[in-house]
Amino acid sequence: MAKPIYRRLPFRKALDWLKDKLPIPTERWNDLVDGAQEWAFTIAGVTHGQLLQEALNLVTKAIDDGQLYRDFKQEFAESFTKRGFSPLNDWRMRLILLQNMRNAYGAGRYQQQHDPEAMLRRPYIVYRHDDPITPRPHHVALDGFVARADDPIWKTLHPPNGFGCRCRTFSLNDRQLRQEGLSLSDPLPTVAVKDKRTGRQFNAPTVTVDGKATPVIEPGFNFAPGSTQDRARAIQDTISQLHPGLRERVLGMLRRREGR
Repeated sequence: MAKPIYRRLPFRKALDWLKDKLPIPTERWNDLVDGAQEWAFTIAGVTHGQLLQEALNLVTKAIDDGQLYRDFKQEFAESFTKRGFSPLNDWRMRLILLQNMRNAYGAGRYQQQHDPEAMLRRPYIVYRHDDPITPRPHHVALDGFVARADDPIWKTLHPPNGFGCRCRTFSLNDRQLRQEGLSLSDPLPTVAVKDKRTGRQFNAPTVTVDGKATPVIEPGFNFAPGSTQDRARAIQDTISQLHPGLRERVLGMLRRREGR
């Protein structure tokens, strides 16, 4: 009998979500708002379209191949130097890789857990905090929160819920829910949070920390990666919020991608 061969399998849903992104030039990290993380790849201050595409390719390659960070950093820095730009510092390169990795993982998990057949077999989702080094009290307070998989709360609450967030979710069936000693949680209260740049408001779920209602979602993370069903509408809604100059550049890039 042949021995089984064990190897790392790529997370195709996560990679497909990442590869489908469109590189968008931005001047600031919050130039794109709401559901932009669903379709846009940005690096604050990088406005060179081809350089952004190379950066996206390198991030995708690093995640797909399980590349060591030192190798990714070298290739990433070389791509900037080759085009006459100063390489980003180590902190930013690490953030770009890790945040895109976590966003892609979160998108893949969201799509897995919200597959109609999966929701029939595992109708519950539990939130688990997973950052023992730098725990965020409002994320710790969510540990063990349970809601049905079809509850709209997951379109907002599904991690990552901020830069560096390592929280995860797991789907459960009735038997597993009992084994874990869990039950459906009470609905989370919400509070209106105002985006300082755009003035738009969204309702953020809150938890109580030190006697205060604290929003769980950090700015820019109020849409769960992988949760947007109508990508075209998400793109148009986001583009409509851009300042005119950037809006025209983004529309031009979209037309070129679609061959129009």
